[in-house]
Amino acid sequence: MAKKKLRLATRWLEDLRVGFLTVRAAIRFIDGVGIRQPDDAKVSDFHNNPDKLASMVRNYHVKTLRSIGGVNGVAEAVKVNIDEGVMARSSPTDKLELVKHLRGLSEVVAVTGDGTNDAPALHESDIGFAMGIAGTEVAKEQADVIVMDDDFATIVKVAKWGRAVYINIQKFVQFQLTVNIVALMINFVSACVTGSAPLTAVQLLWVNLIMDTLGALALATEPPTDGLMNRSPVKRTESFITKTMWRNIIGQSVYQMAVLFVLNFAGKPILNLQGDNATAILNTFIFNTFVFCQVFNEINSRDIDEINIFRGMLSSWIFIAVMLSTVVFQIIIVEFLGTFASTVPLDWELWLLSIAIGFVSMPIAVVVKYIRVENFRVTRHHDDYVPLASGPGPGNNV
Repeated sequence: MAKKKLRLATRWLEDLRVGFLTVRAAIRFIDGVGIRQPDDAKVSDFHNNPDKLASMVRNYHVKTLRSIGGVNGVAEAVKVNIDEGVMARSSPTDKLELVKHLRGLSEVVAVTGDGTNDAPALHESDIGFAMGIAGTEVAKEQADVIVMDDDFATIVKVAKWGRAVYINIQKFVQFQLTVNIVALMINFVSACVTGSAPLTAVQLLWVNLIMDTLGALALATEPPTDGLMNRSPVKRTESFITKTMWRNIIGQSVYQMAVLFVLNFAGKPILNLQGDNATAILNTFIFNTFVFCQVFNEINSRDIDEINIFRGMLSSWIFIAVMLSTVVFQIIIVEFLGTFASTVPLDWELWLLSIAIGFVSMPIAVVVKYIRVENFRVTRHHDDYVPLASGPGPGNNV
């Protein structure tokens, strides 16, 4: 009886095994689906400069973020990489604390997000970017800018144009302060010493028009260049008028004041001016020289740091039009509006001399730009993270 039961149990197990193999053989792999974080070349370009502050803060597993960071050019980190990197398994509170910590370090923080859990960090940041397509209404309400196409390249364009506007305003302020300092000093000192000012009210009005209207139109409309993204970010504690700007302002002001003071106090014997209208000719020449100094200094102001100030100038038709308009109107004022502007016509030799003196401001600017005034910035990592190897390699495979 026992043997019969054993044979039945053995036959049942064999039937079960055959049935399992039959079922397993009937199962075939049809298809598979994988989810991959889309990489973007613009993201990699945005992180190429080590001075840029860019971190990836997600609630993914750290290995997933390693893969995303390796593809997109973002360095990896354990804990919090404050300078550039990723933070895995992060909660909304973690994101908020990171933003607060960065702002406490005087950093300017921008946050991108699309979910409701990103709202606190978007609200706390200096500028929040919400996604227009995938973003929730809560995230959009807390954000400052809504990216309508959900493309990171759009954020890069926003950063590029923002830097262009900031730098263009700096160029204009540098140019404006130079004009103001020279005009004020030449008239003030001359009035105190001789009792009369070489620049009249109408002439100063024309100079003010050059400085405020035409100067702003020429310098503030410069388009952004690719080199702007290689600049270090501007901290909130940095002064708008930098040491480099003061260096350029002082260098140009000293040169222009030196030339104009010499002309004002010793111009007649130097230029061999004689006769009843010698004073009128001298004052007109000083006015003409002053204007051409500003014309060439406006070209110098196209770039605060670089020596090559002509790069891209021909492609900026507004700048070229402003320069030509300034020169044409200056000729009209000096040669044809003498009664209105208190000027007298100048001969061609004095015209060439005025242009030559103004042109000298360009090599002066080159020499001044070789004077280093800014401290070299050293990129340092903060103490609360441990950097790991970046990109694919041994131990980093997902």
